[in-house]
Amino acid sequence: MPPQISLIYILSSGHSGSTLTDLILGSHTHIESVGELFQLPKYFSNDPTSATEQICTCGLAVQHCSYWSHIINSIEPQKIKGINTFNKSFCEYNYEVMHALLELSGKPILLDSSKLPARLENLLKSNLFNIQIIHLIRDGRAVGFSGKSKYLRILKEQSNNGHSKALKNSNKHLYEKYNYWSTIRKWNRFNSDCYRRFGNLRNYQILKYEDLVENPEKSLNRLLDKFDYSFQEEQLRFYNFEHHNIDGNRMRMLSNQKIVRDIRYLKNLSLWEWWLGTIIGKSSLNLFGYPFIREKP
Repeated sequence: MPPQISLIYILSSGHSGSTLTDLILGSHTHIESVGELFQLPKYFSNDPTSATEQICTCGLAVQHCSYWSHIINSIEPQKIKGINTFNKSFCEYNYEVMHALLELSGKPILLDSSKLPARLENLLKSNLFNIQIIHLIRDGRAVGFSGKSKYLRILKEQSNNGHSKALKNSNKHLYEKYNYWSTIRKWNRFNSDCYRRFGNLRNYQILKYEDLVENPEKSLNRLLDKFDYSFQEEQLRFYNFEHHNIDGNRMRMLSNQKIVRDIRYLKNLSLWEWWLGTIIGKSSLNLFGYPFIREKP
């Protein structure tokens, strides 16, 4: 058996702060963060429509980034493609990619923020990885508001007509994916299902986005203690480090960012949206200790 790879896996629904968490943890001197690793095959696809515009967090197109070029040149293409295929070679191919990333970085721990439960489940079947699971959770109403905001932003970018009814009809798929109600439903199902599947494992930890941004040192020390490491003050200035994350929130490209809680949802959700969202997400809100009553922003 080859030596186990120490792996931190972020499990979360969309709009929950995984990119921020990834960047903060990946700024530790012992942790190498690469973003959503499962997306790697599309970055090196032979299809120019899926590969040409993919940008690494370092600012370069992935094809021109020396970091990722080293990885792609050292591993056979079919193995890169196979890191998302759940067959007998899945863990072997992921091990080879992860091992190459750690060798290149010189760090002992890899962070994968792919977020997908099925990917985690298959990695757990192998003895090749020593996995610490971070189940990252954010208030479902905040997640719903974030999805709604993304939908409106895309519409605005597509047309000067904003989010008119006609535009909604022409973007039905987009609306169904990002509207407030469906986002909360997906959040509720995802988090309760993840807790049911992984919550009884010894290597499972819950991390609330709200706790992370309000007290990063306390939250990170609790996570890093599993590896006998401690929080480093420099992690809060993650934007000063060169990162090679792939995919994730566009905030990964910004500089001089403050770690502050996004409370726009508390200010901008209507009373109707708040209470119906609370009813839709009630089971997971209750499970993870989120209040039903709206707090004062």
